[in-house]
Amino acid sequence: MVKFLVEMLEPYRGRVYDPCCGSSGMFVQSVEFIRAHASGNGGKAKADISICGQEYYTTWRLAKMNLAIRGIEGQIAHGDTFHDDKFPDLPDLKADFILANPPFNVSDWGGERLRDDKRWQYGVPPVGNANFAWVQHIIHHLAPAGVAGFVLANGSMSSNQSGEGEIRKNIIAGTYHAWRGEKEAGEYQDVPGFCKSATLEEIRKHGHVLTPGRYVGAERQEDDDEPFEEKMKRLTATLAEQFAESARLEKEIWANLRSIGYHVEKGGLE
Repeated sequence: MVKFLVEMLEPYRGRVYDPCCGSSGMFVQSVEFIRAHASGNGGKAKADISICGQEYYTTWRLAKMNLAIRGIEGQIAHGDTFHDDKFPDLPDLKADFILANPPFNVSDWGGERLRDDKRWQYGVPPVGNANFAWVQHIIHHLAPAGVAGFVLANGSMSSNQSGEGEIRKNIIAGTYHAWRGEKEAGEYQDVPGFCKSATLEEIRKHGHVLTPGRYVGAERQEDDDEPFEEKMKRLTATLAEQFAESARLEKEIWANLRSIGYHVEKGGLE
């Protein structure tokens, strides 16, 4: 299951987060995926990802050890994710990828003390079951263009107890239900940069590559009504100013280096 999630999300670069990382299996698999798909260097290219996770009890030590023995750097925080979130707000953590396998149907997660928590954007999760607390915690930490893959108990997709059905209804999923043709969800439409209903023929033309960006495209940008010639003059003037600033900073940096005895022509310190 871990390998499947990693293969689906393809976390090549960016910040990868797991709020209940266990022994760091998701992180290890992510790095192994990158190494296995790396071009050149015999598949030994360095993973261009930063790893953040949180775990509780003695499993936290196992998580750190599992990364250490594989030479993987990562920030693994210790504490209860719900009650002692180590990455609460920007700029601390908004993840490009979130992979998680939360514990199923936890009833003693202390939900009664978190009734007004800002993470519950789509509805307050039931005190007796943490499944949708995990879901909303994950969404809270996801970057605007981020992608999440996580495992839940089978019943989570159909349960209507204690408002869980209403939470599912309120999460970022209406477009999917519209695509399925469900009457209550309204009519589906392709939206550039957000969603695209691709045909099998289109997928064949792309060699069965399922990367969403190939089909979804880019969001339409509103025309700012600025004439092209004027815009180019403005942009090139800004670029010239930035080049000049860059040159000034370069000179200043070399001057500072020479002041501490470093001479570039001699390639070192004196």
